[in-house]
Formats: sequence, C-alpha cells, structure tokens
Amino acid sequence: KTDETRLQAVPQILEKYKDTQFYVTEKVDGSSTTFAIKNDEFHVCSRNLDLLDDGVNSIWKVAKALNLEENMRKFGLAEKIALQGEIVGEGIQKNTLKITGHKIYFFNAYDFEKNEYLSYEAFSSLLTTLGLEIVPFVGIYNLLPTVDEMVNFATRKSIVNPESWAEGLVFRPLIESQDEYLKGRLSFKVISPQYLLKYEE
Repeated sequence: KTDETRLQAVPQILEKYKDTQFYVTEKVDGSSTTFAIKNDEFHVCSRNLDLLDDGVNSIWKVAKALNLEENMRKFGLAEKIALQGEIVGEGIQKNTLKITGHKIYFFNAYDFEKNEYLSYEAFSSLLTTLGLEIVPFVGIYNLLPTVDEMVNFATRKSIVNPESWAEGLVFRPLIESQDEYLKGRLSFKVISPQYLLKYEE
C-alpha cells in the first residue's frame, strides 16, 4: 500500500535533511494502483485489492492499453519489480484534473529481490524503457526551513491541467533512504490548502 506521511506530522525532518537534495513530483488526485508478475501471474491491484479481469475494470483496461504485462515480461521484470502508479480520469475520485478517459501516472518501482524502491535515476530510466509516463516532475530542490514555506511552495496549479489546483507535492531524496521519524522510507507529501478549499476535502 502507498500512504505518504504529511509533512506536518514530521516537521523535524526539515532541519534533519536541510542539506539533502530531493526530487519533487506533483501529487495527482486519483487512485493508487500496483502491477506485478508473481508466480508467473500478472497482478493488477487497487490500493486494497488484487483485481480480477472482469472486462470492465478501468485499471485492467489501462494496463492492457499500455501492453503492461507484455512489456514487463519483455524487459525482465517478472518476479523482480512491482510498478505503482495513480490512475486518474473520468469516474476516479472527483477527476479534479478534468482528464478525458483514463491514464496512469507512475511514481514507484519496487525491487522484490533487494526489498527496496528504485532510486530516481533508475526508476526514471526504467519507465522510459517501458514507455510509461511518470508523475509530473517539478524539479530537484533542497527543503525549505519551515512548514509554512513548504506549504506555500506546494500551493500551485497542476502541470497536467493548469486550470486546476494540484493536490500537492511529493518529496523523495535522489538516493533512496530510510528514516526513523517516518518509520520507513524517506518520502513525504505536502498538500495544497487551495486544493482542499477548492475541492472541499
């Protein structure tokens, strides 16, 4: 499961990692998905469920349109890598980005053999090889000193649709690492208050 911690819950990391470079991506408002080939079977998952291919499920439809299973096998990811993304579009949450149809923006690749997520460079290279779209990339930054400054930084219009407010930003170090405060992966989100006001979350 993916469940990013909000910065407000761990403000001490701003000082702790003030000299660390983070890659920043837009947090798109959709539903979490995971794809993996285990025991030679292609699994398509929502946040909580391993989904059957019933012919109508939107996540399965997008996976087929992307030839995801074929490409994961072709490039040797079977039994090795799980891909995670956010499905967005019609009928998904409130479709705040006003996307026609459905698409998936990928944000993680997990290595089963090493029991860790791929760092950004390896993840980006893999997604390029697979021809898949990464969540919108904002840039590489150092953390700002205060929570308020970070919230202001995250309050912006979406790269996907500049007429909509972005839900917020996700911050991850260029090199994967673990953190005691987060009790796991060093990764956190900053949600835009304008997004919350606009979409009544």
